[in-house]
Amino acid sequence: MAGVDRLGGMNPWAVLGGGLAAIALLAGAYVVGRGDGQAIEQGKQATATRAVAEERAAREQRVDQVGAGAVQAEAQRTNTMTEVRHEIERITVDRPVYRNVCIDADGVRALDHAAAAANGEDPGIGPAAAGAAPAAAPPG
Repeated sequence: MAGVDRLGGMNPWAVLGGGLAAIALLAGAYVVGRGDGQAIEQGKQATATRAVAEERAAREQRVDQVGAGAVQAEAQRTNTMTEVRHEIERITVDRPVYRNVCIDADGVRALDHAAAAANGEDPGIGPAAAGAAPAAAPPG
């Protein structure tokens, strides 16, 4: 019988060889499993990348459509824009408006009267009213 020593036990070399074969099988299974895991993860990543690319393409298409709509609306607005011109009527005054004196003598009297009334003074009607008698009542 091979692998059994004379004392009835197992041959140590056979046990060592079996152990090494088991370790080699475990290492092979680990490497194959790791490769399968990487392939699965790469497939998931490729799927996610493809989904992102499709979403990006769909959004870019929507942006292009909106941009085309905006260009069309701008073109339509430009075509419907109308130009409005206002004509200003010029009025000529027969007397000069701007002189060294801003207001005439009647205006100065009116301003003096308003200032005196605002200050609580009784300015009267004008310079002629200061020395004149009060007006008579109308007949009636």
